[in-house]
Amino acid sequence: MLKRVLSICSIFILSASLHAQNMHIQDGWSLLGAEENLDISKFDGKCVDFIWRYNRTSIDANKWELHIANNQSYNYNGNYISYLKKGKGFWIKAHETCDINTTSLTNVANFGTLVNNKNFLESIGGEDAQSLALPYNADGTMGMQNTTNSGISLKSIVGGKKVQLLFTPISGAKFGLLTPYTIYVGLADKGLAQLKYITSYSGKEFYIQFEGVVYSGVFPSNDSINGNSSTPLNISQNKI
Repeated sequence: MLKRVLSICSIFILSASLHAQNMHIQDGWSLLGAEENLDISKFDGKCVDFIWRYNRTSIDANKWELHIANNQSYNYNGNYISYLKKGKGFWIKAHETCDINTTSLTNVANFGTLVNNKNFLESIGGEDAQSLALPYNADGTMGMQNTTNSGISLKSIVGGKKVQLLFTPISGAKFGLLTPYTIYVGLADKGLAQLKYITSYSGKEFYIQFEGVVYSGVFPSNDSINGNSSTPLNISQNKI
């Protein structure tokens, strides 16, 4: 039985190839492995329909996570994939053959030079991104994953849509015994995300990207006003 499973896996692996930062995707299901941290949005607008992976570190009973390309939802209400971690495997389903270049990262493109020396969080439709603090290099390429939290978490409250946060991490900052502030940020007509942060970030600037537009904001010194999703911190006037 084991020999048969290994044989099947070998067939899937051979059905798509990964060369450095270029992927040749074949029609149908393929099993791949990431040689670097990969921006999940690089698979949108191509031949890919779904990306599927098993996350052993997830605290949820259902450890399977999904990326549905091109912002489709299909009424899916499970866990989403934010990015693909270096050295980890994933399944990919394509409707035709195509080549995907993952050299440049589109998820920070609109931030421009703002990414310098900052940490990046991304959340899609309810996924908590606390553990995904990803520092970026000066040229906008992704650095190594930050294995400890930076005292800030992000959670999108826009169903199935991506919200991204950029902030300057405070050295040694992390969630501890003290209760963090919880606020909501949004635009004039909708809430975008829930932010939790330790008090050290009060008065510090942050940047939010939603649907290709970047906004700036400042972490409030308390959460008495913006601590409810019905009264979010309105950042709609602060376009970058």
